[in-house]
Amino acid sequence: MNSEQSTRVYLHQIKMKDCMKNELKGQQTCKTNLAEASVKNEQPDRQKIWKKIAKCLCSFASRFFSNLNFDNSKPRFFAYLVRVLTSFISISEESSKQRLQESLTEVLKELCNNTEFWKASDRLKRFNTASQSICGRKALASLKHLLSILEP
Repeated sequence: MNSEQSTRVYLHQIKMKDCMKNELKGQQTCKTNLAEASVKNEQPDRQKIWKKIAKCLCSFASRFFSNLNFDNSKPRFFAYLVRVLTSFISISEESSKQRLQESLTEVLKELCNNTEFWKASDRLKRFNTASQSICGRKALASLKHLLSILEP
């Protein structure tokens, strides 16, 4: 048990003692106090997890989109990555959104504006089909939608 966990246990024990002393006030108050204490302790951990997820998504997605070609990339993987990014951006806090915006906006703009890339490939049909079934849009439209969510 590390020091952070032992501190949490100690704080939880103090809350328990306070609740036992104030049992005359009612059980509901005691339950509320314990729930509030546990939620306050979990908030910093959740923020750290969200930041780590955002950091991993930033590095992986920027590498993937900058090296994207239709010959070596998997269509369903592309579509799921776009879907995960879109969902993550919609539920994450502002700092994670800014981090994703900084790392992905330029790469996505460059990819969306490359008209030769979108017209030249015969495998585009497979990407469009996968993207349509997973994201509800064709490949280019789903990337443009992701870009519009990222831009302020």
